[in-house]
Amino acid sequence: MPASLQEAYEAALAAKPAHVQAMRDAQQPGRAKEPAPMPPDVPERFDVEEREIAGFPVQVLHPRERGSGIQVVYFHGGAYTLPFQQAHWRIVLGLADRTGADLWIPHYLPGPDGTVEDALPFIDALAQEVPRAAGDSRYIVAGESAGGNMALVQTLRAAQNGTRMPDHLVVHAPWVDLRTADPESVRMEPADVLMTVDNLHLSGRNWAGDLDLTDPMVSPIFGDLGSLPPLTVLQGTHDLLLPDVLRFVEGVRAQGGEVELDLVEGAFHVYPGADVPEAHAALDLAAQRILG
Repeated sequence: MPASLQEAYEAALAAKPAHVQAMRDAQQPGRAKEPAPMPPDVPERFDVEEREIAGFPVQVLHPRERGSGIQVVYFHGGAYTLPFQQAHWRIVLGLADRTGADLWIPHYLPGPDGTVEDALPFIDALAQEVPRAAGDSRYIVAGESAGGNMALVQTLRAAQNGTRMPDHLVVHAPWVDLRTADPESVRMEPADVLMTVDNLHLSGRNWAGDLDLTDPMVSPIFGDLGSLPPLTVLQGTHDLLLPDVLRFVEGVRAQGGEVELDLVEGAFHVYPGADVPEAHAALDLAAQRILG
């Protein structure tokens, strides 16, 4: 049986010092950053296509059985500093199993060696390629944390460029404002299982490169939020990004957008990757929105 959310939270909080140190180490330039290995059962259940788009690797998981034709791009988080993690595999596979969708997993170059300006041609190319593969089927963009930021940036750019818009956006705890400047985030830091505000400040500055932190391509909360398609936000209360996420949701609604907020009491950053009932419920909700 899955652990309770509280048990998972306490275990994750106990491991926070190691996560914080790993992030500090990864913020040093020139560090090798290999994505987490693919679980061994994945090639048995999916045809795994290894592609290169705009010079970056992309894995596409095609279900061997009961494929729906839906195309989903999943941008991973990690404060734009860490590569694809095992928790991301649990989320991606949970979505694929629930929807029969083809899952596209882009592997962008994390900071500090990569910046947003390096990633923009990549996400623009994906915004062309994935809808082409979808054809008349649904096209979804998803991601968590920094990956939620990238999902929003890609969609804002699609609106500007006249590219096909996603039918729905599904994001968990999107890092919408890379300034992470709300005083409430500082107050919440001890309860967050992964992040410190100082680490986020450095990672955000690294990722922005020569752009200002308030540029919508860096912090999508400053973009045209009314141009976004219907949006589902999964969010926990034990997450220092919560204040900015709530401000983002209010901004979408104020600009006439359609946004659904699923706020889970006691849930933590990247909780959909945990083996707890609340994570399964979050993936169920995400799958419902993907299926339409």
